[in-house]
Amino acid sequence: MYKRILLSLAVIGALSQASAVTFNYVVSKVYNGSVSKDNTFTGTTIPALIELEATLSPGYYSKTQVDYTDSGSEVTFETSFNHKRFGYPEGYSQSRGILQFTVASDTTYELSGNYNVDHGRGVSGRTVLRSYLGDATGSTYWVNSEQESKSTGNESFVLGGSGGDEFNYFSGSLSGALVPGQTYEFSFEALTEAHHPDDDTGATASGMVTLKIGGGAPEEDDRAVPDSGATAVLMGLALLGLAAARRRMTT
Repeated sequence: MYKRILLSLAVIGALSQASAVTFNYVVSKVYNGSVSKDNTFTGTTIPALIELEATLSPGYYSKTQVDYTDSGSEVTFETSFNHKRFGYPEGYSQSRGILQFTVASDTTYELSGNYNVDHGRGVSGRTVLRSYLGDATGSTYWVNSEQESKSTGNESFVLGGSGGDEFNYFSGSLSGALVPGQTYEFSFEALTEAHHPDDDTGATASGMVTLKIGGGAPEEDDRAVPDSGATAVLMGLALLGLAAARRRMTT
């Protein structure tokens, strides 16, 4: 079954009005157990359309498309991607990205999403969904969500949940306040992988991650406290695992 995953970033109170994107990175990547291939976009400006596709035999692809629109009062980054992989051990299909941005005035954010993998009737593989919103230095996180499964077929994750059978981590709040004067970083990754050393019958995947920024000055109840200080030790342990996964995925 061929499925679709959607990432939508709606920036209300538009970036064109004194706010700015400072760095954008999106990649489609596949690995068939012996060879990898990726297609990457990087830049400090965003064109109206980004299309990335990485394919390998005998049945691997990762297709990522970013549609950028600016209505003057709302900026939307809508990223759709499709994953398919064969069942060779450690083979995977993946999409990931990073967006750095600033805001011009006090405002709010909301983050939501899901990821669904269809293994058919075959052996379950590894499924990962992770996303965070923090400052660009990596010292403070407003929200950080990670889920990973290795034993559940036809897995479904909801951002902020604890659906992973291997690992779950969540901190912060899925909604809160942002202020001018600093650079924010939003990141996502969705992955389906044949879990080594088991072969399986392959998988397709779909889902969505949505970040909305805007709506004016936050109410007092919206002012989520960023995760730092007393939780730094726990946060550091989670980030060590995240960094290790990033290094492995970029090799």
